[in-house]
Amino acid sequence: FKGHAQEVLAAIRKHEDGSISHAARAIFACMAEEPEEALAELNQALRKRDPFALMIGTCPAYDCARSDPRFQDLLRKINWPGLEK
Repeated sequence: FKGHAQEVLAAIRKHEDGSISHAARAIFACMAEEPEEALAELNQALRKRDPFALMIGTCPAYDCARSDPRFQDLLRKINWPGLEK
């Protein structure tokens, strides 16, 4: 599965026309086990106010990055309930 996700992610990287949301790119990055890229894409999603970025707190597709302290920072940025400020 990881190999297929890596192929899809490589194809997505070629399309910088904005047709694929950064939140979706982050999901494929997680499936390809690329948490650094997933976090970068999630940051972009929040900057561009991608509505799908609001799901990061509950969507299991982002689990590859969830243990990273930067992920918790992203949750704070969207005022995710239950987090210390």
